[in-house]
Amino acid sequence: SSACATGAVAVITGAVGLVASAGKDAGLNLTADEIYQVLIESADDVNLTEEERAQSGAYPSGPGWDPFFGYGRVNVGRAVEWVSNGQIPPVADISGPDWFQVFDPSAGKLEIKGRMSADRSSGYTWKLEVGYGNDPRDWEELSTGSGSTAFEGTLGELDLSKVPTALVPEPEKSEKVLERVERVFAPSVTVRLTVTDAGGQKGEFQKTFF
Repeated sequence: SSACATGAVAVITGAVGLVASAGKDAGLNLTADEIYQVLIESADDVNLTEEERAQSGAYPSGPGWDPFFGYGRVNVGRAVEWVSNGQIPPVADISGPDWFQVFDPSAGKLEIKGRMSADRSSGYTWKLEVGYGNDPRDWEELSTGSGSTAFEGTLGELDLSKVPTALVPEPEKSEKVLERVERVFAPSVTVRLTVTDAGGQKGEFQKTFF
């Protein structure tokens, strides 16, 4: 079915193939990380007004990444055009902690690890931030830096003792999907790495844990 995760995987796999093929036509051997960044950065943002939501019955959305629509709707035509024009975003990746890993707030400081590069640019700047809850909109800066070569290692530290704590209450029998998501993800923590190359192109990666 095209209306489920299985269908989405098939569509995205096809998109990856088209982007990789466009890279070969342009004489570029794109990495998996570069293809990922091309697809998310060239996507059409889904940010519906309340009136549009009421008409369509869609889940809530917001500018940029949001819990239901992610980075938006894949725009394969734009992605291929970017690659054909040599418009390749820098790489950003957070390798640690693991997705949805659970930590004890009394465990001290948590190292955030990852990697970044801008091999098709003369250099880059980067920023590591943290946000709280199901849909973070307010971000706190953890660390920043710059470089001209690829980096892999510790990006910064998060003091777990300063992370707001929230208990997950028992669900109500009448609980709806939106209420369940907000309840379960209330204590979640998201770290976001943004890398910007010398030409102003951006790469981004974020990861959530508890």
